[in-house]
Amino acid sequence: HGGEALGWRGKREEIGMSATSSPLYEPGPGAHLRAPILIHYLHGAVDAGDAGLLAVRQLLSAMPRQRVATFSSDALIDYRARRPILGMEGWVLSETEDPHIALDALEDYQGRTLFVLHGSEPDMRWQEFAATVADLLREHGVTLTASMMGLPATLPHTRPTFVHQTGSSSDLIPDQPEQPGVVTMRASMDLYLQSYLGRVGFDSVGMVVGVPYYLADSEYPAASVSLIERLADLSKVSL
Repeated sequence: HGGEALGWRGKREEIGMSATSSPLYEPGPGAHLRAPILIHYLHGAVDAGDAGLLAVRQLLSAMPRQRVATFSSDALIDYRARRPILGMEGWVLSETEDPHIALDALEDYQGRTLFVLHGSEPDMRWQEFAATVADLLREHGVTLTASMMGLPATLPHTRPTFVHQTGSSSDLIPDQPEQPGVVTMRASMDLYLQSYLGRVGFDSVGMVVGVPYYLADSEYPAASVSLIERLADLSKVSL
């Protein structure tokens, strides 16, 4: 989905700071909608087997949707790192397909609404972006947020795909194998958002699916299916 040339406006409120204007997003035709759950997947960090990417593409293509907000690519994305895509035919250049970040409202098979935040991972202004997303979610009635990602695992493709869950509190962790030791890692925007949203009052979880390490650089749809099934169980929406 190409970025639109829009005027940007919005408001944000950071922890311990007064509200200030923020030119980060433009409301869309679905700006009046409300939903209890947000799914977020922003492409650009680790995602073995394209598990999260394929899952969110399936959700966006399979259900009716309305645009709630379109974020400013110029404010958030380094175009030299994520260059716009264009085609050329007969030496004539087509329109560019710009990097985008968008919040959409989807309708499940029983008419219930859920939100999906998708597009490119921001290259800059992470704190402001996270605070703006939190404000949007409060305005639209969201209480639960969930991210999706694939990680390389030492398991063969002949075994069942497992999904582990992270959370902003121990109450959100299901019965699953204990984490061995302490893990320190560089954050993706989805992990950053999960941490931030948990700290400002949302129930925030992450779904991590294991992908056979020898398939980590290929599309692995079985992992995406497992993510969507876990998401349906968690959110009680019909996917």
